Amino acid sequence: MKQRFKLDDSVIARIAQILQEAILMGVDVVDLLRQIEVVSGDDPETNGILFLSEQYKLMVDQHHQDLLSAVDALKNVN
Repeated sequence: MKQRFKLDDSVIARIAQILQEAILMGVDVVDLLRQIEVVSGDDPETNGILFLSEQYKLMVDQHHQDLLSAVDALKNVN
């Protein structure tokens, strides 16, 4: 029998955030969804739950910092 998994709230929140980003930036939501990286929980309490990988979270944080820097640069142009 195949193992069943549930998504952690952080994964669900990221999916919602991706939808918002896609609308704001005019990009394809599918491309952003394909980038999601998840890992399963290690201990018995979190076994069967998928979490965002640490590497993916760092990548998203860096991307958000880059976007904020671009916004600041645009504000300074005017």
